[in-house]
Amino acid sequence: MGCCHSVEDSTHTDASKPPLQDNLSIAVQVGDTSESSSRSTSPHEAVEVVQDEYLKREFKASMNQNISYVFNDIIDDKHSKYMKHYSGNPVRETLFWGIGIENESYLMLADRCPTSSFPSLQHKSERYSVDYFKNFKSKPFQAAWQKACSLPQLTYPIYVNSHTFQKADPKGNHKTLYDAEGTPNPAFTESIHDHLMRESAAFREVYDKSIVYDGDSIEFITQRFYNGTVADCVQEWTDREALMLREAAPLYEKWGIGTLMYPDHNYGFVTFLSTRKKNLGICNTGTVHVNLTLPTILMDGCIANKDAFAKTHLNFIEYIQMLEPLIIACYGTPDVLSMLGDGYSLGSLRVSRSRYISLQTFDTAAPINGKLLLMDKPADPAFWYNQLKGSPYYLNPSIGYDVNFNKFKNHGIELRFFDWFPEDLWPAVLNLFVLLAQHSVARGKSHTFDKKRYNGIILACVQKGCTARLSSLECNVILEDLGLEPFADSDVHMAPLELLQLISDQLYNAHRDGAITQQMSPLMERPHLVDYNRTAFEALWKDLFGRPELIIRAEENPLETRTTIAPSELASILPYYRVSVETSSTRCYTDEEYRNGGANIVSRGYWEQTRHSLVIGLKGLPPAVHVCPTQTHMYFAHCFKGQEGSAAILSQLEGSTLIDYEFMTNREGKRVLSFCAQSGKVGAYLALMAYCARKTKSSVIPAFHEDTYQIGIETVLLGIDAPRVLLIGYGTAGKRAKQVLDQFGVETTIWTSQSTPSLSVIREHQILIHAIRLPDDTSKLVKPFLTKDDVSGWRGRGSLSVVCDISCDLGNPRNTLPIYDEWTLSEKGDSYVRRLDSGIDLIAIPHLPSLDPEISSSEFSSTLVDYLPHVRWFKWLHGVERAAEIQRSYETFLSARKS
Repeated sequence: MGCCHSVEDSTHTDASKPPLQDNLSIAVQVGDTSESSSRSTSPHEAVEVVQDEYLKREFKASMNQNISYVFNDIIDDKHSKYMKHYSGNPVRETLFWGIGIENESYLMLADRCPTSSFPSLQHKSERYSVDYFKNFKSKPFQAAWQKACSLPQLTYPIYVNSHTFQKADPKGNHKTLYDAEGTPNPAFTESIHDHLMRESAAFREVYDKSIVYDGDSIEFITQRFYNGTVADCVQEWTDREALMLREAAPLYEKWGIGTLMYPDHNYGFVTFLSTRKKNLGICNTGTVHVNLTLPTILMDGCIANKDAFAKTHLNFIEYIQMLEPLIIACYGTPDVLSMLGDGYSLGSLRVSRSRYISLQTFDTAAPINGKLLLMDKPADPAFWYNQLKGSPYYLNPSIGYDVNFNKFKNHGIELRFFDWFPEDLWPAVLNLFVLLAQHSVARGKSHTFDKKRYNGIILACVQKGCTARLSSLECNVILEDLGLEPFADSDVHMAPLELLQLISDQLYNAHRDGAITQQMSPLMERPHLVDYNRTAFEALWKDLFGRPELIIRAEENPLETRTTIAPSELASILPYYRVSVETSSTRCYTDEEYRNGGANIVSRGYWEQTRHSLVIGLKGLPPAVHVCPTQTHMYFAHCFKGQEGSAAILSQLEGSTLIDYEFMTNREGKRVLSFCAQSGKVGAYLALMAYCARKTKSSVIPAFHEDTYQIGIETVLLGIDAPRVLLIGYGTAGKRAKQVLDQFGVETTIWTSQSTPSLSVIREHQILIHAIRLPDDTSKLVKPFLTKDDVSGWRGRGSLSVVCDISCDLGNPRNTLPIYDEWTLSEKGDSYVRRLDSGIDLIAIPHLPSLDPEISSSEFSSTLVDYLPHVRWFKWLHGVERAAEIQRSYETFLSARKS
């Protein structure tokens, strides 16, 4: 495998055997590697470059001296079995195309190892293996390792590699002792492979054909490539995987080794059965090599026109190289260390290392056919790989090829840069490349393609993966090279998947009926591409952090009966979190409802004892409580706009993570999560009820109940003139208030930020509803609409009789309605309304939605639960969907803390 030692890592197995070549003529010699091979390394580069003697030997052994443009056919031992497809055909001229897959994989045991055994794993290379720890700078690696050792829910699997099959018996005894001489091990009995060969006829039939051991990997190689289709290729691959597991798994069960399975993702940390679970395994990415040969005329089993064959396939390679960064960003597997330290790659660990593979390294201007593994690292400092110099990785002096051309007779190209991803996702990706092949043939040479323009794009995609955002300029580099319509809008910023799907859709629309498409993937459906990079990240994150604890905190305010998560929503978050709910007698839902929903009921204040937890609340924390730095808190903190007590709140949260619901905003700056709509609804109802009570000289306003209020207001308004209402603010709260006013036919004047306030206009209205949201920028001041001076002596000097302050910015120096000093409802038994000295009836309740708690909680909860899975990793995937909205709130917190 790419990160193991199979096809890519095992050239020593056949390097001593020169390829058999036919006697076709060599026309032109192109390219000379002597200059790049002899260049010196600067002292600064020497610090960054990993000194890997194994890699140096591999580089020397893999030098391929075959030259082009009209190339010699290569028929080596490994690929000679394919030659039967080209012989014995009675038709002298035939049309041939090919599609095949080589998947280098591991198996694993179903049971995972716990975090308790993780710190004892040795940082040593696997037996029969190379030392991958040399690819990582020691200091950042050790820091990440120590962090991993502290994680209470970390788990890791036991991998089963080819050496376990070939070189160990069922009890784990190796053929030889672990010494320099390779002394035979007297305890060894018979290899697992020999058992399998003896007991399974099905395995015997395919072994060394479609199932082989290559290096430490188990490799599946499809055989029915000749004039094959995408669907047939993937089916054969999955059939061979199923056969291997079906035949081997019962033996592992019988011997008590464990339940055998395939990895469901590329695990970041593993241990291997072959070294008795003593060593830490890193760089465990499975790989897939895709082999594509475009439709070609063969004469007597040989390519009829090698010049045309080369030009067609080399042109196709350039089109592939245009898409390589997007493929890596969408389908690469991140480095697990990216979740534990800075600078590690989110796109693809394997490409970041570029050991035996890389991106855009095959040179179509100086092509060499045959098996190419290693080349000198380009000297250009701008080359994307060289820009990783400041990363936690050591750079290799020699790196791999992204593509091989004509590895053996009649072979087209091999794509080497794919990390493994689930088999059911492969048809769409293979179909994309079939469409790209058709496009490259139909369009011909792309005269704008220049790899130097891709360095920044590749670097972003490799390091940031699915979180990368490509500017319109970067998108247009790819689109123009492909011959597709570029973006005219300079403000475009696209995720890699968005751009890749856009390209795929255009290619499908243009070429779904093309000859190549119909030959290699008949009846092709539109490829649906996915962001597997994100899926892989989430899986690795879960390996490290498990299901963290989410705690629904009990509120301090006895009048606050709302909650942030309703019991009915627990089922949607239990796959991601262990949920604990602090007991509460005032919450609108009972403890029993939460227990029945799957939550654990805990004592009040339980959250204070926890680490690595997500603590969900509504309003502020108790002021004297210490907050653990490893906790994440979500609540309305009211501390980013200069409110009274802000400094104390920020100090209390020092070192921890705060996500304030109020500052979770979308790209347009609009809040995505709030009780504002409920505030607007309840506030409008209360304002009308207060007005009706005043008109009917009633001293009591009943507890809020929407149906009761609706009947009461309708009844009173039938006998009096309807009030005129001034609504200041027309955001979420204002719009919902307006809906309530409209249902009673109340005339409403609306002021927005574009309106010019006028005291005389205010006086002309009977009701004022104040529902503005202060600007987030605390330097922006808004002149108060009413002050105490304005309303002093107001009695009898205007129509205004009811003021409902939905905004409730009491204590904020930018308060735009500073006409009162205390809320109108702060203790049980208080009235919703208080009459001011001016004769105005004031409603100022900072928790209006709590008057309708179940509806408010249900509406808020239904939105919040969509964000909770993303809270776990928003600091890494902050450019992705809902994580970006969470990140904006967190950045506001960081900014406030600094200031």
